[in-house]
Amino acid sequence: MHKNALYLLFAMGEFFLGSTFLRGAKTETNQSDKLRPPIERILKSMAQDPDTNHHLPPDKGQPDYAALSRQSGYANKPKDIDWLKKNIPCQAACPAKTRIPNYLKEIYAGNYNEAYLINLVDNIFPSVLGRVCSRPCEPACRHGREGLGQPVAICLSKRAAGDLGSRQPVLLKPLFGSSGKTVAI
Repeated sequence: MHKNALYLLFAMGEFFLGSTFLRGAKTETNQSDKLRPPIERILKSMAQDPDTNHHLPPDKGQPDYAALSRQSGYANKPKDIDWLKKNIPCQAACPAKTRIPNYLKEIYAGNYNEAYLINLVDNIFPSVLGRVCSRPCEPACRHGREGLGQPVAICLSKRAAGDLGSRQPVLLKPLFGSSGKTVAI
């Protein structure tokens, strides 16, 4: 252990060491089982073609928008806020712009550690945020708006990813190198 390191323990088992984030002890929950039915429906629609605009139900009389999107190269371009509002309204509503479909897919597959890492890139305390967030993404969830049932429990999913992920420390690469300067606290 480095003698000058400052450790801060957060209530949800997340540790911060200098500029390095560590994943430590966690709480247990079985709440993720409640997420399976809506996630199964979402992932089945996404698995058919990942480039399809999933905001509308497929219609056999419509052109193949996924193929058109791939041909135009739009699928590989960064998405603007209008694209997000139309296709992934939950992500557009999220103040942290968390990549919600990505981590829901990993949770459904049982890859809680991968889901946690996806969340960790977008916000530094995903387990804490999964407990205190006001959930602006859930009212924006198109599965609740389009008559497909209840909105997905996105906040609970984030919490489950934090609770059920790996117990091994997660070391992130620092964004910036050392400046060589010291700071007194």
